[in-house]
Amino acid sequence: GMALEVAEVTSEILKHLSFTNQLQIRTTCKEWKEIIDWIVHAGINIEKSGSDFGDHGVFHWIGTHYGEREVFDINQVLANCRASYTDRMVSRRSISDDELDPEDWNNPMEFIFSRTGHRMFQSVEEKELLFVGFDLEKFLVRPTSYSIRHHSRQGRAIRSWSISGSLDGINWTIIDRQQDNNRLKAHRASSATFDVECDQWFRYFRVTKEGPDAAEVNFMAWYHLSGFELYGNIRVNPHPQPSKYDEIEENQTGYSTEERHARSFVLSWLLR
Repeated sequence: GMALEVAEVTSEILKHLSFTNQLQIRTTCKEWKEIIDWIVHAGINIEKSGSDFGDHGVFHWIGTHYGEREVFDINQVLANCRASYTDRMVSRRSISDDELDPEDWNNPMEFIFSRTGHRMFQSVEEKELLFVGFDLEKFLVRPTSYSIRHHSRQGRAIRSWSISGSLDGINWTIIDRQQDNNRLKAHRASSATFDVECDQWFRYFRVTKEGPDAAEVNFMAWYHLSGFELYGNIRVNPHPQPSKYDEIEENQTGYSTEERHARSFVLSWLLR
């Protein structure tokens, strides 16, 4: 396979180097192998410290170029993670704060990854389950806690919800379920963090509304969730598969995954 081919090429290159250079390369490769093995198998521990949606968390780590930069870049998250609102795909287009309007009725869904949060919601017919889903694609997370946030002006803080995880986007495991929990306050920009006990690794996560919010009489018609953050262990996904969200995007655009990739290639070639 690929690993054998790389090993053969590396072995051939080493034949033409001095013993000193060979030793340096072998030492460096050994160190990198240890680092890669650690990230793949053991993972990196990212726990909450300070306020909700502060300078910690899985999405914050990805948005700071895997902890290498101080400034969070939401477009870095969009380039590495997928998100979906029930049946609508969150795009991967580059966005800027210029698109935000604190008084806007409903801001672009891409800002679900924002650290500060802005008013965003979805609504469907009554009694249809509403959720926000996330796909970390190249990473797996074993969560120890999570933060949620809303920006409703009508006090529509969720009261009953579940957090689910999945490896394949098909089979889901309940990580946490809350019923009539009022820790997320009704006032705008309220957030709260919840600890969980979980010994499994997941690629996909889903936050599902399961009952009336703080302002509803009926079962549910509105879902205000303007932020979600995970804490725990994160490691590289050793067997990444195409995203299940590609099917949603295919239905939205009318193009298959292969067609979208081909269009992207042609556009990049024309614009180079």
